[in-house]
Amino acid sequence: MALRVIDEHRTPDGLTFRVGETEDGDTCLGFDGYSWHTHGDVVAELSGKPEAAAIRMYVDDLLAGRSKTLSVRAMRSPSRRSLSPSR
Repeated sequence: MALRVIDEHRTPDGLTFRVGETEDGDTCLGFDGYSWHTHGDVVAELSGKPEAAAIRMYVDDLLAGRSKTLSVRAMRSPSRRSLSPSR
């Protein structure tokens, strides 16, 4: 499934974090080159905020080092479903 990158950031530890949208409109958040990812609706439900606000808060927390995302380096895999942009 193709992913259109909406937003891209460099985390404090040097990883590339992307927010993207699939062809069917699903918002995905994850690290480039890693199979781990989450979805905007999940972040919204867990935070109790509207999706756009929840995604912004999640990204801001990640970039400020306040995120609860753990062990991402151990989860690296050559998955085809990573958040790398479609070519």
